Amino acid sequence: MKAQKGEAGIKILIIILVILIIAMGGILGYKIIQDEEKAVMAVSEEEILNSNNVLFHKNLGADGDSLTAFCSNDTTYTQQICDNNKMSNLNNIAKGGATIATGTTYRKTGENRHWICQSVLNLNNNNDYILVGGGINDYANSVPLGSITENMTASINSDTFYGGLELLCRNLLGKFTNGQKIGFVINHKINDTFKTKNSIGLTFNDYYQAIKIVLNKYSIPFIDLSTESCFNTELPIYKEYTQNDHDGIHPTTIGYQLFYVDKITAFLKTL
Repeated sequence: MKAQKGEAGIKILIIILVILIIAMGGILGYKIIQDEEKAVMAVSEEEILNSNNVLFHKNLGADGDSLTAFCSNDTTYTQQICDNNKMSNLNNIAKGGATIATGTTYRKTGENRHWICQSVLNLNNNNDYILVGGGINDYANSVPLGSITENMTASINSDTFYGGLELLCRNLLGKFTNGQKIGFVINHKINDTFKTKNSIGLTFNDYYQAIKIVLNKYSIPFIDLSTESCFNTELPIYKEYTQNDHDGIHPTTIGYQLFYVDKITAFLKTL
């Protein structure tokens, strides 16, 4: 009798253990399903958010001077825009000291500068968006202003600023003919360049006006950070957001983030 009772007790224990195991398995399985559902929901929410972002998984090309290039250890606005919007690729060929016009050379080496009006032809054809900047080094190097032509096909002198701008526009519009979105970035107000004359008696305002005139002629949209960014380094406090002992020219990572990234991102989305 005792043996039978013992066997019965063991069977009951086994049954209880089996029930507990099944119950625990069900709870664990339910938790796994919940976790998987949450993960799927999270991915779906991200996909939904990104599906409304025209920049998501697009390629960005950029050319210009040091304001567009990678400077020091600071992250320029193009990289921040790509990271923020999960863009697929950044093709940034900008270079410090670049001019829009041809004919300029680097003072230390005598080598030709990076001439943006020509170098844009080196941007990848698979870029969905193209951003170009420049002009401040043309002012600093006293590039002659020249004059605008009467039509879209007249001969030009790209050693002048107007000529360089027209060649830039012609090259951009001639190369990117598959619906790529093209935009120009006019830099923030840099120190007192809008009123200080260079060696040929021109202020940056002269070059600034030429940029707007030529871009309008060729129907290339632009964002004017000199009027839209709230970033004016003629005001000493704003120099704190620039590199190289607060030179007022080259934004730090935070400077780009505060005054360039959001504005240019919004601009890109309108193209």
